[in-house]
Amino acid sequence: MRLFQPTWRDRDGTDYTSQRWSIEFRLGGRRRACRLGLFKDKRASEEAARRIERLLEVHQAGGVIDADLAAWLGQVPARISTYLASVGAIDAKWVSVARTLDEHLGDFKAALLARGNTAAWANLVEARARRVLLGCGFRRWSDIAPSRVERFLADLRAETRLPDGTVARAGMSVQTSNFHAAACKQFLRWAVEDGRVAANPLAHLRALNVRTDRRHDRRALTVDELRWLLAQTRSGPVRQHIHGEVRAMLYRVAAETGLRASELRSLTRASFRLDGPEPSVTVAAGYSKRRREDQLPLRPATALALAAFLATKAPAARAFVMPGPTNVVKMWKADLLAARQAWIDAATTDAERSRRQQSDFLVYRNDAGKVIDFHALRHTFITNLIQGGANPRTAQTLARHSTITLTMDRYAHTLRGAEAAALALLPDLEVANTAVPATQVVPTTRTGNGPASLAG
Repeated sequence: MRLFQPTWRDRDGTDYTSQRWSIEFRLGGRRRACRLGLFKDKRASEEAARRIERLLEVHQAGGVIDADLAAWLGQVPARISTYLASVGAIDAKWVSVARTLDEHLGDFKAALLARGNTAAWANLVEARARRVLLGCGFRRWSDIAPSRVERFLADLRAETRLPDGTVARAGMSVQTSNFHAAACKQFLRWAVEDGRVAANPLAHLRALNVRTDRRHDRRALTVDELRWLLAQTRSGPVRQHIHGEVRAMLYRVAAETGLRASELRSLTRASFRLDGPEPSVTVAAGYSKRRREDQLPLRPATALALAAFLATKAPAARAFVMPGPTNVVKMWKADLLAARQAWIDAATTDAERSRRQQSDFLVYRNDAGKVIDFHALRHTFITNLIQGGANPRTAQTLARHSTITLTMDRYAHTLRGAEAAALALLPDLEVANTAVPATQVVPTTRTGNGPASLAG
């Protein structure tokens, strides 16, 4: 590699010297040497020449550029990295480090979609990563610093208070903060896999303990709560343009299959196999969270009810016409409130009515902060499996969870009275007046200061 200042002579015979320094290098397979203009400053050009020489060595060896070279490529003018890639001096993917993070995030979202993720999920992950990385002021790979990401997330978690002490803005929850950090790490893992950057600077960014800041803890519905909800919903008025019988069937299927709202929304008449000894419902891979087709068993009684419910629908017709997420919340809360009021009105005495009014039966959010939203039906399904004696592994399979820890720790709730019922299974240790047989008592004697010995 040669560093020089190009010279030339015009038609009048006057010699000129370029103010910009250039390098000349040869590549295997090329008859002519490659020339690239660098900078006016000699020291900067010498440093660039050394970096380019290292890039050539790495490329010829089939390696991956390190963080130092990646940072340098991200800072030099795009004309330099573009020229090196155009003549085959470096891997074309390395040129991407000169692009902005905003451009890379767009490519990241396109890659998520190409891998079969839904548009909603791709938009969500990309938006979370964009909010943090661009919010920190990062423009290129070399700008990313873990400490600044941690500070930015801490600021999002901090609540804003007015001078009088009232909260003007609630801070982001720890779990949501973890979701944003995970999106950034996923973006950078993709960049490493795609050869756009040598290392993930956020690889060691740790998730915070979500148990210290729970904002939306769910609880499972008891059997009585579920029965009252289904009975009152079935005879209730039309809500969100959906008849009570349809809503009641929707809630029942959710509580007996554990299907999520998006999965329920995707079901058609053809999704159900209701005849035969093993009725089932199938969720297409495109709508399953695991991105694979899931077939779940149905209780025979539920299958009979569904057969009558779906009898008039065409195979391609939606099984349940569900409103959007916001209106599902409104519909659910209205049915909860109506069922709770019916339960209170069913009290036969004033004392009983007062007791019911003070209870958290069918209350959306109880005094402990636990909620029963629509997704709580999935929690109810898994909890009832465990409470009914299902093997934890079987519960994990039916819940379609990746780990048994998720099934048991987050979804398997302890219902009221379950602890006392469990204690009843312990053996009775009360001996009453039964005397302990003398033959079970082994006396000991001591000889002098020696150890105790068995009496003979």
